[in-house]
Amino acid sequence: MSLKTRLSAAERKTGQDREPDIVIFQTVYEAKDGSAESSHCRATVFFGPGQSTFLESQPNEDPEDFRCRVRTIARPNNEAQMETAQ
Repeated sequence: MSLKTRLSAAERKTGQDREPDIVIFQTVYEAKDGSAESSHCRATVFFGPGQSTFLESQPNEDPEDFRCRVRTIARPNNEAQMETAQ
């Protein structure tokens, strides 16, 4: 099953009576010495069928700060923030 198919299935299963579902992807770029050089995060927040938003981390945004920002946007009754996130 492709990632696109899995995300579509997750969106269909998200209901109005539930908390939004959040899927976060973190890509870590490795330095030559094997340490983590930098990372980039993306998230999809599913509010309900046909209602999702996609977010990307800002340059130099800490992954934990990104997760906090995504959780804030995903809070119920936060449609205004969902639209500004796009």
